[in-house]
Amino acid sequence: MTTPPQLLPPAPPASAGGGVGGRSAASWLPPPALPSASLATAAAQNAAGSGLANATGEYNCFLNSVVQCLYHIPRFRGAILGNKVLQPYPGEPPKLSASKQLLHALQELCGALQRGLALRRDEGASAVAPTELRHALARLQGAGGEAGRLKEMADAAEVLGACFEAFQTVNLSHFPSMRADDTRIGRMFGLRVAEALRCPCGTVSHQLAYSSFFHLVAAPALRSVAPEHGGILSPFESRLAQLLGADCKGCDKERGGCGSLRPPEHTLLQLPHGAPLVLAGSSPHYLTPTRAVFTLSLTWDTAQAAQADVAATMANVEPSLRPARIFRGDGEGRAHWLGEDGYWGAAPVKAADAVFDLRAIVCYYGAHYACFCRTEEGRGPWTRFDDATVAPVGDWDALRSACARGRLQPTVLFYEAVAAS
Repeated sequence: MTTPPQLLPPAPPASAGGGVGGRSAASWLPPPALPSASLATAAAQNAAGSGLANATGEYNCFLNSVVQCLYHIPRFRGAILGNKVLQPYPGEPPKLSASKQLLHALQELCGALQRGLALRRDEGASAVAPTELRHALARLQGAGGEAGRLKEMADAAEVLGACFEAFQTVNLSHFPSMRADDTRIGRMFGLRVAEALRCPCGTVSHQLAYSSFFHLVAAPALRSVAPEHGGILSPFESRLAQLLGADCKGCDKERGGCGSLRPPEHTLLQLPHGAPLVLAGSSPHYLTPTRAVFTLSLTWDTAQAAQADVAATMANVEPSLRPARIFRGDGEGRAHWLGEDGYWGAAPVKAADAVFDLRAIVCYYGAHYACFCRTEEGRGPWTRFDDATVAPVGDWDALRSACARGRLQPTVLFYEAVAAS
């Protein structure tokens, strides 16, 4: 049997930073093949847009939208393009082999997008075909994963979750004792939350902790709840916080409780913050700034919402938010600081003050997906990516108007960490 290749180099010394309990910073891939500065320069030069192919009968629109959104998140793009992905080797478990194939196909597709962007700028480019990634997703499903079968539609959020799980599968195969929350993808996109019902009678019940790549919110509920007036929360943050505590539970009588109905409190244990990376050729003490992604998933009760409902939903969505302020519990283990060392770049930042800006949105109407992304490292205008079609949209108000006019229902929203207020 072929000896499996080493996925990661030897762990850097603890002084390199980013370790948890002496471990090195989590990664699903080896160190960058290019310095981060080179990646940033290349991305800035290729700030236009390139489409993805969706031939008749292939039903690739859900996958194309997910890929475009991930590609337009600078932190993710830098990681997937700046590292070498290993091919599967004979004899390894089917799910691990399929996960490696998916990572490799995703890297190849993102690389083709980047080359297509350069070609588009210079000569005009045809759309890039996601064929290999589509086959990798189908193989992952056959190996026990959750993904779309060939020539069938699938839910974009489920496919995104399958991609994240593939990253974790590869990482954990080399670090079996690592928690899933400590993998790179877990740190970059994962939330860890504790839930508990604390009753005035003194009983604490319904205690659980969970990890998730998505914060789920029902779009009809978002439209119906009114924001609280005053306080430090924005109207959007207030709505999300109220919805998080809307489901009441009974104080558990089996634990000596009184049975009264109360909303449980939710305590944020880990906010997405990314694992610091040591820059190639730099001092081992120099770390890249932490940047990570809070993913909001809006669920709808129809695939063909009325124009007024889409407009009302988008009116309640804001292009910036502080995710930690949505979780108002004070339970043990509350996340007080960002990052393992408590720093955001060069300055200490409290988790509650961390600002995340909207970078990309997956939308759908009926049986078709499209997406909107901010170009130019998140500083440029909004652009619509609808399979092979790439069209400028404009500012945030123009995006809201475009969604309402087209009855495009926002379903997955990617907020990337930027700063603190």
